[in-house]
Amino acid sequence: MPVHYHATLLLLTLLLTFSLFIWNRWRYDLVSLATLLFLSTVGVVPFSEAFLGFSHPAVITVVAVLIISKGIQNSGVLDYLSASLAKNKFGVSQQLIFLCGITAFLSAFINNIGALAVILPLVMRAAKQQNRSPSLFLMPVAFSSLLGGLTTLIGTPPNIIVSAFREESSGMTFRLFDYSFAGLPTAILGIVFLAFIGWRFLPVRKDPDKSFGAFDVGDYTTELEIPEESEMIGKTFVDLQNIADGELVLLVRANKEGKRLSTRKSVKFKAKDILVIEGPPEALKTVLDKTDLQIVSNEELEKKIKDKEAHLIEEGVLLPESRLIGRMPLAKTLRKRYEVALLAVARQGNKIRQRFNQMRLNTGDVLLLRGEKDAVAEMMRETGCLPLESRDIQVGLSKNSYSAIIIFLLSIGFVLLGIFPPQIAFSIGAVLMVAMEIVPVRSVYANVDWSIIVLLGSLLPVGRALETSGAAQMIVESLLQVGGSLGPEWVLALLLITVMFLSDLVNNAAAAALAAPIALRVASSLGVSSDPFLMAVAIGASCAFLTPIGHQSNTLVMGPGGYRFTDYWRLGLPLEILIVLVSLPTILYFWPF
Repeated sequence: MPVHYHATLLLLTLLLTFSLFIWNRWRYDLVSLATLLFLSTVGVVPFSEAFLGFSHPAVITVVAVLIISKGIQNSGVLDYLSASLAKNKFGVSQQLIFLCGITAFLSAFINNIGALAVILPLVMRAAKQQNRSPSLFLMPVAFSSLLGGLTTLIGTPPNIIVSAFREESSGMTFRLFDYSFAGLPTAILGIVFLAFIGWRFLPVRKDPDKSFGAFDVGDYTTELEIPEESEMIGKTFVDLQNIADGELVLLVRANKEGKRLSTRKSVKFKAKDILVIEGPPEALKTVLDKTDLQIVSNEELEKKIKDKEAHLIEEGVLLPESRLIGRMPLAKTLRKRYEVALLAVARQGNKIRQRFNQMRLNTGDVLLLRGEKDAVAEMMRETGCLPLESRDIQVGLSKNSYSAIIIFLLSIGFVLLGIFPPQIAFSIGAVLMVAMEIVPVRSVYANVDWSIIVLLGSLLPVGRALETSGAAQMIVESLLQVGGSLGPEWVLALLLITVMFLSDLVNNAAAAALAAPIALRVASSLGVSSDPFLMAVAIGASCAFLTPIGHQSNTLVMGPGGYRFTDYWRLGLPLEILIVLVSLPTILYFWPF
């Protein structure tokens, strides 16, 4: 088939792929793999190259870095570094400089989510102790985890991907700290903006009633059952709303067989009716205190929990690597395996119009759990659920801590001295982490975000196809028509802004994998060095600040911070404008044409 046909087909397929990413109905790794398989079957990607992406050095490096990052987390080093956060009594700006600074530093050497997961519970604890809203801190800290990733090769997957494309083009990779020349000034000024100006754009959302739900995570959804001989039999939802001062919403009403019933407010309740209601924590607590409605749970477990002095109610947010993502809440499994009761679920920005046994959990969902302290801790640890308030912090450094530091520094040393390429150096570090049981063998695979690996392995061949099919040249010609007459500086700015906007809508690794070959073609067409254009792709792909779906760090803080979709662009838009103004001259200074 003619090249033009393949290029047009590829561009149309990518347009559909981006639409599916934005729609978010199916997981991005599934969409990416489906895109690769389709392009392979129609001949755009040769069969022999379809799965070469999974053996690509960039993919191997990402896997190894994720394992090393988990080893650093497990060692207690990060807890030791950040334990003083809860003792800090400074003002908001001073507190944010410290919080954002240490988060950015950690994310320069471990993955963004790993850094944020360490800091998030401590931020929540510090906010509570100082009687400040966590909404003032969480989004700036999440954004700082992205800014920190700009500064090193291993800080974020887009940097590794861009370096791999540079190697394919010129035979040379970017070194570990090459990204620091443009990334470090950008990160520093971004953090200063967040700490002294940006937090003032954020809403102050705080739950005045801390007795049920420690922080404002938005409205909770919970299931209540009307018991036999209940005082609520024959009454309506209007009566229930009056008890809660009108703050409840009836999402689902079903009978004991699971059949859905009318949710009209005038319909009278019957015994064993199941009500799925949504409301703020204090409203739910009022209903439980003033009525005989029961949370749908296991009676034997309820009795067992009530008999224990150590029982607690705790909130936990689902991390991106949680085993519960994409699955139903599995309330029965939690009760049977961990003796933990699922009381409610909060999903900021979206109403959950389903019963627990029909709903699928997402990254950033907040679960309200009740159970014995050790049981809740075990359940959260094994399922990838991060506690928002209580967290045991290691006071000193252990033997594993020193071992982890030595292994990590050894891996970095191999790269800096040019002894081994990154994929070999960090793979050695990952193997040593497992061999010394810093990362348990049984949890090695669980600690790798395989959705990112599948996405990278799928889209790297697609990125190559952009070049070989002529699609990249078609895109470049469009870019040059817009900014080519103004000079390469304007084309660089246009590319940076375009990739930055793209990463607000799709996964940043996907944005980098698809934009890097275009950057190479732009540089070739202009007859200039490709380095500034690749740096622009790396920075743009990692600056997803306008939406909660642009990066998993953004999604993770949405529930605990009580943020709405529009809160992100209120802070993210001025930050992205600042990044463009700072990064362009620094790129051109350190990586001239």
